[in-house]
Amino acid sequence: MEAAPKKYCLNDGTTFKPYDLRHAACTLHLRAGMTGEVLQRLMGHHGPQMTQRYIHLTTDDLRKEQALSSPVGRLVPARKRAPRKIK
Repeated sequence: MEAAPKKYCLNDGTTFKPYDLRHAACTLHLRAGMTGEVLQRLMGHHGPQMTQRYIHLTTDDLRKEQALSSPVGRLVPARKRAPRKIK
């Protein structure tokens, strides 16, 4: 029988496991601009599938990336486009 992973508790009662920190670090590195391939090597993963398990993107993350890479954004200045809400 395997031992349960250790859990830690913050002063406010929030509990976490060491791997929760690893998940958070992976997501923060990606948000800061690190590529998936570099992140994969940093984390010591053999394939991108494992790295993808550690990345937790929000709708806001997706919206920001889309705005940065959108060809429409290069053609039409942002102040002239009407903002769209994403469900």
